[in-house]
Amino acid sequence: MKTILILCFSITASLAQTSIQGYSYKAEDSLMVKNIFSEVLADFTSYNNLEYLCKNMKGRICGSPQAADAVEYTFSDYAKHG
Repeated sequence: MKTILILCFSITASLAQTSIQGYSYKAEDSLMVKNIFSEVLADFTSYNNLEYLCKNMKGRICGSPQAADAVEYTFSDYAKHG
């Protein structure tokens, strides 16, 4: 849950910064963000993937074989789901 709150804050801060830089976001933007948050809160696929990575591919330091395995796993999972 803490991760989701951090993600929500990050996206909100990003949108705020974007509007400051000259882009005025529209009502559709906030609706899209709300839909993304609702989907993430209702579907635990991300948590399941993170759990798999944490339990099965420990020590994912950049450039390590475990990091390469994690990238391959994530890529194949994305490809499988379209």
